[in-house]
Amino acid sequence: MGLDMAKNVFQMHTVDMGTGEVISVQIKRGKVLEHFANKPKSPG
Repeated sequence: MGLDMAKNVFQMHTVDMGTGEVISVQIKRGKVLEHFANKPKSPG
């Protein structure tokens, strides 16, 4: 997971380990904590 932090909008990049697909999402600054708080915990 990579997170490009900017002034108002963050760009997050993740890779699906099963398919290798790169997923890119824009998240507004005020929603970053909410976004990560609502993600399911990864095993391990």
